[in-house]
Amino acid sequence: MQAFRHGDAVSAYGFAAPSIQTIFPSPERFMSMVMQGYAPVYQAKDVAFGPFTTEGGALRQDAFITDREGRSWIASYTLERQSDGSLKITSCAIRRGNDVSA
Repeated sequence: MQAFRHGDAVSAYGFAAPSIQTIFPSPERFMSMVMQGYAPVYQAKDVAFGPFTTEGGALRQDAFITDREGRSWIASYTLERQSDGSLKITSCAIRRGNDVSA
């Protein structure tokens, strides 16, 4: 989220799993996709992360986002451990939150 906040495409791209990087083969293409398809993530004003949960062989973590207009969103990420021990994002699904944000 900090990478998006700072417009740092290279750092943001580094959190994406190899399968995502194959689909979007450059940091600029990746950032363009996020800006167009996941604007609340890219333009988050506030973020709170939920706990990690297990789902099959992956981990899931929800991010509770308030966008710049005060709307509430939930971005649900799946992550997989890589051979180097790091966790990388394999998917993100975003939906409107149920609460009313200020």
